[in-house]
Amino acid sequence: VQAGFTQSQGAVDFAAPTASGQVTESLNNSTVYASINYQFSPKLVASAIGKIQYGTYNEGEFGDLSQTWYSLGFNLAYNFNDHLSVEIGDNYDDLESNVQNQKYDRNVVYLGVTATY
Repeated sequence: VQAGFTQSQGAVDFAAPTASGQVTESLNNSTVYASINYQFSPKLVASAIGKIQYGTYNEGEFGDLSQTWYSLGFNLAYNFNDHLSVEIGDNYDDLESNVQNQKYDRNVVYLGVTATY
């Protein structure tokens, strides 16, 4: 089991200047996360991870606004040998924002094969 907290600042993917020309340039993020891995057998491993990230915009038109991102993922991996493995997983993300057109949710299901030599 792993858990933690991070504080970071990142760029935003839009620009909307105020009447005075001030632009929203960054987002302050606080993130809480936890993950767990469980080995059912030497060849079969399951994992789960969850994350909540709260961000506030700096300056510009969106200076008083915020967003919250929720993320949850599950993965199951099976190693046939040192050279071949398969995995299946499901990741769900939900972004809640009071900035227009920034809200979304998505669910990604995946299946993968890894071959190495």
